[in-house]
Amino acid sequence: AELQVLYHEAREDALADGLTGLGNHRAFQEGLTRQIAAHEQGGTPFGLLLLDLDDLKVVNDQDGHAAGDEMLRSMSQTMRELARRGDRLYRTGGDEFAILLPNSDIDDTITLAERILHFCKRPVDGGRPSSFSGGISGVPAFTRQRDMVYRQADAALYWAKRHGRGSVEVFDSERDQLPDEFSDVAGNAVAEVVTGKLLRPVFQPIVDLRSGRVLGFEGLIRPDPNGPLPDTERLFAAAAASGRTVELDLACIEAVVKGARAIGPDRLLTINLSPRTLEVKDFDAAWLLQSLVRNGISPSRVIIELTEREEIDDLPRLRQTFAMLQQYGLRLAADDVGAGNSGLRLLSQVQFDIVKIDLSLVQDGVRQLGSRAVLRSLRDLALSQEARIVAEGVETAEQLQVIRELDIGAGQGFLLGRPNTSVDMTFVDVDHLESGLVVPAGVAPEAPAAGILPPDESEGLSPERWAMFLSPALTKRTFGVEPGAA
Repeated sequence: AELQVLYHEAREDALADGLTGLGNHRAFQEGLTRQIAAHEQGGTPFGLLLLDLDDLKVVNDQDGHAAGDEMLRSMSQTMRELARRGDRLYRTGGDEFAILLPNSDIDDTITLAERILHFCKRPVDGGRPSSFSGGISGVPAFTRQRDMVYRQADAALYWAKRHGRGSVEVFDSERDQLPDEFSDVAGNAVAEVVTGKLLRPVFQPIVDLRSGRVLGFEGLIRPDPNGPLPDTERLFAAAAASGRTVELDLACIEAVVKGARAIGPDRLLTINLSPRTLEVKDFDAAWLLQSLVRNGISPSRVIIELTEREEIDDLPRLRQTFAMLQQYGLRLAADDVGAGNSGLRLLSQVQFDIVKIDLSLVQDGVRQLGSRAVLRSLRDLALSQEARIVAEGVETAEQLQVIRELDIGAGQGFLLGRPNTSVDMTFVDVDHLESGLVVPAGVAPEAPAAGILPPDESEGLSPERWAMFLSPALTKRTFGVEPGAA
């Protein structure tokens, strides 16, 4: 109960954009879900307005990021002043904003959009003029589906940016072309990516925060920039919309496993899989094992991360698949814990070997005492279940200091190492990073050369070293000895 209270307090802090004070991307996703629920329960209509500043990059390049930040703050203030009391305002990305208008139709949404655009182009206080492109959709005016209302507004926004910018467009089913509710186009694009093998694996190090040793790598996917879906987020969204998540997941596994052959035998490899893939009846664990063996990777080194891209529909089936994977020696990780209530609930339903804390809690832990309390409670909960914690999204020296003070044993993030095609890194000087001194990754203190482990560890990690990351039960399973045994 105490963890739930702390968790909800920390989430309130985690749902605000740090620069503008508006709701952030996660807050928008939750707000959109609530509006859909209100419509389903009581027929409440709402409008959705997506905004994209036209010249933020130009301002950043010409006048510096401080001027760009001021432009973003000015935009958020304009939205606050012109929106109605019940409207919900969000900054969803770098130069992207969204407004949800409860109890509103399309005309109400157009009126607000035009007022904001007029004010931005002709600021009354002598500030810098600006403009944006906007896209509008609404429920039930164009759809009753959560994902579709966003795609429709996004398609209208895309048309506005392609045709002069500085304007707001309402979704047009003929002009914006979403055949079969987007699935045909999306499915064909995903199929082209999969069949053309337009997927490039990159690897982000997972670091022991006590010693600085690289425990392993998370395998990630980057689509071909010249392919039909060059953006990773859009690629997976298209796969979900067209029912091709399983197909894409399997192609990603193949690319990651093939690219991971160079990872040393004493390093872990984590692979992301969606609930949809693990729930299907014909999920072939034997195929996964064959792929690992074919590429010289022992299953005991592999961790399957359950992503939160899609909701869990069949928990009994998921548990059955988990048990089968664990029988073969693979380990399981709960990804993005702290991103929503589902992560906490799943920890009580499934026995995970590793708990990965969502980056928002790690990043907010520096500023908010509530987030630190949640981090501490999640650490204790994981230990009580004989699991280990990895802190994701470590980007600053302050964040690194907080999670080390909380005795969280492993972490990953841009500060510790960016995703890269290379898997040569073996060491990160976490002490120097915490002090704010950036040092080259892969260079051990007093080591003769970059990437070389000291002689006593050059032939692999001992059971004691693994025990800093793995649970006692898994250490025994892997090495045949109790942690700390002689």
